[in-house]
Amino acid sequence: LSRQSGSRDAESSLNAEKVRNKVLESRGAILSLISRGVEIVLSLGLYWSALVYDFLVGRDEEVVPFRARQLRNLLCDLGPSFVKAGQVLANRPDIIREDYMSELCILQDDVPSFPNEIAFGIIEEELGQPLEAVFSRISSETIAAASLGQVYRATLRATGEDVAIKIISQSL
Repeated sequence: LSRQSGSRDAESSLNAEKVRNKVLESRGAILSLISRGVEIVLSLGLYWSALVYDFLVGRDEEVVPFRARQLRNLLCDLGPSFVKAGQVLANRPDIIREDYMSELCILQDDVPSFPNEIAFGIIEEELGQPLEAVFSRISSETIAAASLGQVYRATLRATGEDVAIKIISQSL
Protein backbone atom coordinates (compact mmCIF):
# COMPACT_ATOMS: atom_id res chain seq x y z
CA LEU A 1 0.00 0.00 0.00
CA SER A 2 1.32 3.38 -0.89
CA ARG A 3 1.13 5.88 1.93
CA GLN A 4 1.39 8.83 -0.48
CA SER A 5 -1.59 8.04 -2.65
CA GLY A 6 -3.53 6.09 -0.05
CA SER A 7 -3.79 3.08 -2.36
CA ARG A 8 -1.68 0.43 -3.98
CA ASP A 9 0.15 1.24 -7.17
CA ALA A 10 -2.31 -0.09 -9.76
CA GLU A 11 0.35 -0.78 -12.35
CA SER A 12 2.32 -3.09 -10.07
CA SER A 13 -0.67 -5.30 -9.26
CA LEU A 14 -2.79 -5.14 -12.40
CA ASN A 15 -0.14 -5.52 -15.07
CA ALA A 16 -1.68 -7.82 -17.69
CA GLU A 17 1.67 -9.34 -18.63
CA LYS A 18 2.39 -10.30 -15.01
CA VAL A 19 -1.04 -11.89 -14.64
CA ARG A 20 -0.68 -13.82 -17.92
CA ASN A 21 2.79 -15.08 -16.98
CA LYS A 22 1.63 -16.14 -13.52
CA VAL A 23 -1.27 -18.14 -15.00
CA LEU A 24 0.85 -19.77 -17.69
CA GLU A 25 3.69 -20.77 -15.35
CA SER A 26 1.52 -23.04 -13.28
CA ARG A 27 -0.44 -26.08 -14.41
CA GLY A 28 -2.70 -25.62 -11.37
CA ALA A 29 -3.50 -22.06 -12.44
CA ILE A 30 -4.40 -23.21 -15.95
CA LEU A 31 -6.64 -25.95 -14.56
CA SER A 32 -8.23 -23.40 -12.25
CA LEU A 33 -8.91 -21.12 -15.21
CA ILE A 34 -10.47 -23.97 -17.20
CA SER A 35 -12.51 -25.02 -14.17
CA ARG A 36 -13.81 -21.47 -13.75
CA GLY A 37 -14.80 -21.35 -17.42
CA VAL A 38 -16.69 -24.62 -17.09
CA GLU A 39 -18.42 -23.36 -13.92
CA ILE A 40 -19.58 -20.20 -15.71
CA VAL A 41 -20.79 -21.97 -18.85
CA LEU A 42 -22.53 -24.70 -16.85
CA SER A 43 -24.25 -22.27 -14.45
CA LEU A 44 -25.48 -19.93 -17.17
CA GLY A 45 -26.38 -22.87 -19.42
CA LEU A 46 -28.53 -24.50 -16.74
CA TYR A 47 -30.28 -21.20 -16.07
CA TRP A 48 -30.93 -20.65 -19.78
CA SER A 49 -32.18 -24.24 -20.12
CA ALA A 50 -34.67 -23.65 -17.30
CA LEU A 51 -35.95 -20.54 -19.11
CA VAL A 52 -36.39 -22.48 -22.35
CA TYR A 53 -38.17 -25.31 -20.50
CA ASP A 54 -40.50 -22.81 -18.82
CA PHE A 55 -41.33 -21.33 -22.22
CA LEU A 56 -41.92 -24.71 -23.86
CA VAL A 57 -44.33 -25.90 -21.16
CA GLY A 58 -46.12 -22.55 -21.13
CA ARG A 59 -45.35 -21.50 -17.60
CA ASP A 60 -42.79 -18.81 -18.37
CA GLU A 61 -45.00 -15.92 -17.15
CA GLU A 62 -45.97 -17.53 -13.84
CA VAL A 63 -42.36 -18.21 -12.78
CA VAL A 64 -40.92 -14.82 -13.69
CA PRO A 65 -40.44 -13.62 -10.08
CA PHE A 66 -38.71 -16.89 -9.19
CA ARG A 67 -36.48 -16.83 -12.29
CA ALA A 68 -35.59 -13.15 -11.75
CA ARG A 69 -34.53 -13.89 -8.15
CA GLN A 70 -32.68 -16.97 -9.38
CA LEU A 71 -30.78 -14.82 -11.92
CA ARG A 72 -29.80 -12.29 -9.25
CA ASN A 73 -28.53 -15.07 -6.97
CA LEU A 74 -26.68 -16.72 -9.85
CA LEU A 75 -24.89 -13.48 -10.72
CA CYS A 76 -23.88 -13.03 -7.06
CA ASP A 77 -22.59 -16.59 -6.92
CA LEU A 78 -20.55 -16.14 -10.11
CA GLY A 79 -18.71 -13.16 -8.67
CA PRO A 80 -18.07 -9.43 -8.91
CA SER A 81 -17.82 -9.19 -12.70
CA PHE A 82 -21.21 -10.84 -13.07
CA VAL A 83 -22.70 -8.62 -10.35
CA LYS A 84 -21.43 -5.63 -12.35
CA ALA A 85 -23.12 -7.03 -15.47
CA GLY A 86 -26.35 -7.42 -13.49
CA GLN A 87 -26.09 -3.81 -12.32
CA VAL A 88 -25.75 -2.67 -15.91
CA LEU A 89 -28.73 -4.78 -17.02
CA ALA A 90 -30.81 -3.30 -14.20
CA ASN A 91 -30.62 0.03 -16.02
CA ARG A 92 -31.41 -1.24 -19.52
CA PRO A 93 -35.18 -1.48 -20.17
CA ASP A 94 -34.40 -1.97 -23.85
CA ILE A 95 -32.66 -5.29 -23.07
CA ILE A 96 -34.41 -6.80 -20.07
CA ARG A 97 -37.98 -7.02 -18.75
CA GLU A 98 -39.14 -4.67 -16.00
CA ASP A 99 -39.68 -7.47 -13.47
CA TYR A 100 -36.12 -8.70 -14.02
CA MET A 101 -34.85 -5.11 -13.80
CA SER A 102 -36.54 -4.67 -10.43
CA GLU A 103 -34.84 -7.78 -9.07
CA LEU A 104 -31.45 -6.84 -10.51
CA CYS A 105 -31.71 -3.36 -8.96
CA ILE A 106 -31.12 -5.10 -5.63
CA LEU A 107 -27.54 -5.67 -6.84
CA GLN A 108 -27.02 -1.91 -6.81
CA ASP A 109 -27.94 -1.53 -3.15
CA ASP A 110 -27.43 -4.85 -1.42
CA VAL A 111 -24.36 -6.80 -2.53
CA PRO A 112 -23.22 -9.47 -0.07
CA SER A 113 -19.72 -8.97 1.31
CA PHE A 114 -17.10 -11.70 1.30
CA PRO A 115 -15.97 -13.18 4.66
CA ASN A 116 -13.75 -11.17 7.03
CA GLU A 117 -11.17 -13.98 7.10
CA ILE A 118 -10.59 -13.55 3.37
CA ALA A 119 -10.59 -9.74 3.56
CA PHE A 120 -8.19 -9.65 6.51
CA GLY A 121 -5.94 -12.17 4.77
CA ILE A 122 -5.76 -9.89 1.73
CA ILE A 123 -4.82 -6.93 3.94
CA GLU A 124 -2.08 -8.91 5.72
CA GLU A 125 -0.72 -10.18 2.42
CA GLU A 126 -0.58 -6.66 0.98
CA LEU A 127 1.00 -5.15 4.09
CA GLY A 128 3.36 -8.07 4.65
CA GLN A 129 2.63 -8.12 8.37
CA PRO A 130 -0.15 -9.05 10.80
CA LEU A 131 -3.09 -6.68 11.20
CA GLU A 132 -2.26 -6.19 14.89
CA ALA A 133 1.15 -4.75 13.96
CA VAL A 134 -0.41 -2.00 11.81
CA PHE A 135 -3.83 -1.34 13.31
CA SER A 136 -4.85 -0.89 16.93
CA ARG A 137 -8.47 -1.46 15.91
CA ILE A 138 -10.25 -2.74 12.82
CA SER A 139 -14.02 -3.07 12.47
CA SER A 140 -15.41 -6.57 12.39
CA GLU A 141 -18.20 -5.45 10.07
CA THR A 142 -17.85 -3.78 6.70
CA ILE A 143 -18.92 -0.15 6.51
CA ALA A 144 -19.59 -0.58 2.79
CA ALA A 145 -19.73 -3.43 0.30
CA ALA A 146 -19.96 -3.27 -3.46
CA SER A 147 -19.57 -5.61 -6.38
CA LEU A 148 -15.82 -5.06 -6.59
CA GLY A 149 -14.83 -4.93 -2.94
CA GLN A 150 -15.63 -3.74 0.55
CA VAL A 151 -14.49 -1.19 3.12
CA TYR A 152 -13.53 -1.49 6.79
CA ARG A 153 -12.87 1.18 9.41
CA ALA A 154 -9.55 0.95 11.28
CA THR A 155 -7.19 2.93 13.49
CA LEU A 156 -3.47 3.06 12.70
CA ARG A 157 -1.36 1.83 15.60
CA ALA A 158 1.52 4.24 14.92
CA THR A 159 -0.45 7.51 14.73
CA GLY A 160 -3.91 6.78 16.09
CA GLU A 161 -5.34 8.07 12.83
CA ASP A 162 -8.72 6.66 11.76
CA VAL A 163 -8.59 5.24 8.25
CA ALA A 164 -10.78 3.38 5.79
CA ILE A 165 -9.40 0.19 4.27
CA LYS A 166 -10.76 -0.72 0.86
CA ILE A 167 -10.27 -4.34 -0.17
CA ILE A 168 -10.72 -5.33 -3.80
CA SER A 169 -12.15 -8.81 -4.25
CA GLN A 170 -9.52 -11.37 -5.23
CA SER A 171 -11.97 -12.99 -7.60
CA LEU A 172 -11.58 -10.14 -10.07
